[in-house]
Amino acid sequence: MSRALLLFLALFLSAGVALAQEAPPPEPPPAAEPAPAPAAEEPPPPEAPPIPKAPPPPPPEESKPGMETLISGTVSTGGYGGPVLVYSRIQGRDALLFGGRGGWIANHRFVLGAGGFALTTRVPAPAGAPDIGEALRTEFAYGGLWLEYIFLPDKLVHGSIGTLIGGGAVSYSRIRRMQRQDREVENDVVFTVDPVVAVEMNLLRFLRVSLGVGYRYVGSVELTGLRQEDLSGFTGSLMLKFGRF
Repeated sequence: MSRALLLFLALFLSAGVALAQEAPPPEPPPAAEPAPAPAAEEPPPPEAPPIPKAPPPPPPEESKPGMETLISGTVSTGGYGGPVLVYSRIQGRDALLFGGRGGWIANHRFVLGAGGFALTTRVPAPAGAPDIGEALRTEFAYGGLWLEYIFLPDKLVHGSIGTLIGGGAVSYSRIRRMQRQDREVENDVVFTVDPVVAVEMNLLRFLRVSLGVGYRYVGSVELTGLRQEDLSGFTGSLMLKFGRF
């Protein structure tokens, strides 16, 4: 039995030596990686300078009402002029006066101008005129500022209203003047107002015909034997207007 035990131990030892020679040596544990260094802290961005505050707006001004005017906005301009034939009664007689009117037109409606007329019919002096032993006749002429407003100027037929404000002269004159004689025997300066209402027709772009009625008032008459009623009276007129309307 001891021999068998010895044999078993010899086999066991020889097996252990063989196993020890065949087994590789144990590998060393991996070296630990160094911990990453902490990242350097970035400096904070510089602070932006404070934005200055805008000054408060001034208090609103009190709105003022706009001025109202007779003519406002863009003003278109034009003008016209032309002859005028007027029928009236002077000293109770039928008479014709010839003259003209014209003016500047604003916005096709407002007219600022002038006009004038003269008596063309031979009218004998009244009974109260100075007696110089020869026949005399009455002469009369007047003129002044012309103001007019035109209604619906683009229509074929339209209307207008105007007034002539000014003065004039009236006189007694010799019908036949001899040498070294003054033609006028007596004269006077008078005040006149002549409002007219008219109907117009556009014949051409530059031509209109106007028919009007009015009343001529003559004041401050101080001629011998003549009254203001002898020169004042209703009128009828025919006018040709040439211009840019």
